[in-house]
Amino acid sequence: MLVITQVQPIAVIFTLPEDNLPEVISVMKKRELTVEAYGRDNKMLLAKGKLLTPDNEIDQTTGTLKFKSQFDNHDSSLWPNQFVNIRLYLDVRKNAIVVSSAAIQKGAQGSFVYVVGSNNAAEVRPVQVDFAEGNVSVISQGLNKSEQVVVDGADKLQAGAPVAPHQSSTKSAAANSSPGSTP
Repeated sequence: MLVITQVQPIAVIFTLPEDNLPEVISVMKKRELTVEAYGRDNKMLLAKGKLLTPDNEIDQTTGTLKFKSQFDNHDSSLWPNQFVNIRLYLDVRKNAIVVSSAAIQKGAQGSFVYVVGSNNAAEVRPVQVDFAEGNVSVISQGLNKSEQVVVDGADKLQAGAPVAPHQSSTKSAAANSSPGSTP
C-alpha cells in the first residue's frame, strides 16, 4: 500500500461559515482570491497562495463549507496534516481606521467607543463597525485617524471621566494604520 502526498504545490482545505458563501462566490466571479497561511500562533506568515474552489455541499452539522486553496510551497513551509490558520482576502481597504476590538462597546443606541477628548476626558463616540477580524475592528463612521480611543478599562468608564493617555505597547498592522493608542 502506498500513499502519495504532493507538497509542491500543496493544497490546503479550510472551512468558512455558510453565511459567508454569497460574498466569497461573488468576489470569486470577478477575480482570483489570495489566501495566506499562518502558523499556529496566527502571527507568522508561512505562505501565500490562491483560492481554487469551494466544495459542492455545506456540512449540515457545522454549517460550514470547505474551500480548497493552493500554495506553490517552494520553501517547503507547509506539510501534509500541518495545522495552519488561513486568511482569505476578499477586499483590501487602504487608509481604513482600525481599532482594537476591545475598544468597541455595545449600548442601547448601538456600538460606541470612548475617545480621549479635550482636557484628557473621556467622550462617548457612536461608531459604525464595518467588520471585525481577530482582535481588530474596521470603523467606517464615527472616528478620525488622529483620535485616541480607550482600550483598557473602557467597560468601567463614563463620559467626562478623566483618562491618562499613553501609547499602546503592541505593534501590529492595526496600530500602524489607526488611532491605536491606548489611554
